[in-house]
Amino acid sequence: MWDMFKARAACGIVMQTLSPFAASSYESGIDRTPAGLWMNPHVLGFLSQLVTLITLRERGALRVYAMAWVQASVIGSLTGAGQELIGERIHLYSSTNDEMFSEGCKAAFVFFEILAASTSRAGVGQPLGRDDEDRLKVLWKEHISTHLHSAHPSA
Repeated sequence: MWDMFKARAACGIVMQTLSPFAASSYESGIDRTPAGLWMNPHVLGFLSQLVTLITLRERGALRVYAMAWVQASVIGSLTGAGQELIGERIHLYSSTNDEMFSEGCKAAFVFFEILAASTSRAGVGQPLGRDDEDRLKVLWKEHISTHLHSAHPSA
């Protein structure tokens, strides 16, 4: 029960953190991307690992079911994909050691390091420094927008 309380709080913090980057994707037409394309292994690895890292930093460790709920809730909110499908795909890609999924997870660590350093300087909930924000937007585009556009060129 306590873990789900922490999980709900984590969802809000993660959404607040990732929403500006997601908004930059929507400006480039990503909001017209079919929900199924968000299941690209690289994109899903990047998002699920990033959600986990932010949750661990802000709320600490959660039980597996609670962390899975946070991942599915946040990714579902960002993409419009169903939570069941998200959970199923994360499980499939991680259990089969999908190379693209693993690459997305690794990329999330780079993004998170810059994010964590920037929020340490600015303070949690404060605007990021312009240079850090620009670097993060480039990384977001590289690991989200580019992979979605390559899968669906008209998006």
